[in-house]
Amino acid sequence: MRHGINGEDDAPVFVRGKTSKRVLASLADFFVVLFVGMIFYAALVNVVTFGPIAAAPQQEMSLIVEEQVRSGLQEKTNEGVLKTRDQLRYTYAKSLVAYDGTDAPNDMFYRFYCTYEAEGKERMGTLEFNEGIRKSGQEGSLFVGGDATHVAWLKDEIKTPLSAYLDGNEEDAEPINAYRAVKENFDETFDEAWEKLMTTPYMLEHFQTYASKATRYYLNLTAVAIGSFVLSSAVFLLLIPFIHQKGTTIGKKILHLEPRGFDGSPVRRSQILLRGTMDMLGFTVGLPLVPMFIFGVDGFSMPLIVAGSFVLRLSVFFLLGLLVLAASLGCVLIRKDHLSLSGLASGTATYTTDMAILAAEKGKLRKAKEANHGEAD
Repeated sequence: MRHGINGEDDAPVFVRGKTSKRVLASLADFFVVLFVGMIFYAALVNVVTFGPIAAAPQQEMSLIVEEQVRSGLQEKTNEGVLKTRDQLRYTYAKSLVAYDGTDAPNDMFYRFYCTYEAEGKERMGTLEFNEGIRKSGQEGSLFVGGDATHVAWLKDEIKTPLSAYLDGNEEDAEPINAYRAVKENFDETFDEAWEKLMTTPYMLEHFQTYASKATRYYLNLTAVAIGSFVLSSAVFLLLIPFIHQKGTTIGKKILHLEPRGFDGSPVRRSQILLRGTMDMLGFTVGLPLVPMFIFGVDGFSMPLIVAGSFVLRLSVFFLLGLLVLAASLGCVLIRKDHLSLSGLASGTATYTTDMAILAAEKGKLRKAKEANHGEAD
């Protein structure tokens, strides 16, 4: 490449690009790679998200939720959404107020302990259920009555103010004494029952199956993220520089920079490959950011390798990229020639193509040459 001045066909002049411009060019390339990688990911992730791999854990979770509802410990709202803990407490309190010890109770704990059938779980009889109430210390303070065929019911001293509280008449409700007592009873009994439900063989088996299928789903999402980032990097750090045959990326083109051999010779394809590969290693700092475009912060910690309890996450690429960038920056700051890792690995340096800078440099050289001639005369 020759840079003539005013039509002159002088020997070419090569000026190293400023460090600040080189950094800006790398940042521009990084954000282009990251942005396009996110676009690739958004397009490709649909193949996984709406395919059978994503449906499998959802189907398994549906079975788990159905079993929780069947047990009586979980319920759905009219909109089909699972009730919150507060909503379950309210439902429980309403069932206690409605039950008078005669008809079949609609108590969620009675349904779980006395009617729910599950593998590895023995059902209680009504008498045994009432004995559990007595052992918990609630008989007399909350519940009264109950025998082998009738479940203990809420005592009137609690039922009357609780009923008023649930109906919104808080003046007559004494809610602190009534609802708090029922709430505490619910929380203690619910936690115990929920733990028993979650440890039944049926639930344990389905949770294990769900975890396996969900892991496979997330591993596929991770693979798509890696593929999207590698594809974007290959296009902008290898393919485009190869097409131009000058090793110039978009960032370098914008800032008038161009890689060349140390002696100013044009870069070879092997050097373009080495430069692009080293830049890709540094740019992996952005790889975990690609799935964050869709999944938010959770995308940063998607699983990369799962072996038993050991999980290596996608964020390891962030650390890898940081190490490469730190090493490259260290080379730029410490070395006299300010070469980066990609320059050292490929045997290239970055030169400016800004005609104004090259013209000024040629002017300096011409003046120096004229001064030398004058001294010789």
